[in-house]
Amino acid sequence: MTPMDASTFLLDGKPVPYRVRVSERSRRISLRFTETGLEVVAPARARSFSPEPILSRFSGWIRRQIIRHEALAESRRRFEGTLLLRGQEVAVETLAAGGDLRGWIFEEARHDLTAAMRRRSAEMDQPYGRIVVRDQKWLWGSCSPRTGTVSLNARLVMAPPAVMDYIVVHELAHFRWRGHGVRFWERVARFCPAHQAHRRWLRENGPRLRFPA
Repeated sequence: MTPMDASTFLLDGKPVPYRVRVSERSRRISLRFTETGLEVVAPARARSFSPEPILSRFSGWIRRQIIRHEALAESRRRFEGTLLLRGQEVAVETLAAGGDLRGWIFEEARHDLTAAMRRRSAEMDQPYGRIVVRDQKWLWGSCSPRTGTVSLNARLVMAPPAVMDYIVVHELAHFRWRGHGVRFWERVARFCPAHQAHRRWLRENGPRLRFPA
């Protein structure tokens, strides 16, 4: 993906910075809002185009993303001395008093994720091989039906237990259905009826699930 010059456009009378990036794999022009700001992603065949029309068309979505990211930034500033653990704010000083904070969080994550996997595996009648717990920036989970390995993000222990449980169900459902088709979501819904609410929680709060610096 190739970067291009950064620019700005007016939204509610205020300049909003954005960057255009050209992607060889992209098939259409799209918008993304990341931690670094607004991006317009364009396919290679559209190297020369004006981003203004798509920015204007999706101005409402951009406005909502700005508000959401500003709220998350404020939340991070407000809870600088705390950490989410199983959905609850806990003072970092309290946890750090026990020694290696990062190692402790990993141990808690392995404990909770292993217990959830065993319980849900039995309920779904879906065996698996082993669990790998990692600190991943983008993925909450992945699996390899061929080897039986399920990889889960250690940060899930920071989310409410029901949200973590949804990811476990999600990955176990992939052993039967590889894609995200209708039958896959039917299986997820069967064992986790509130999965849409849990997905929404992760979208809105994912950036808060972080290890302390």
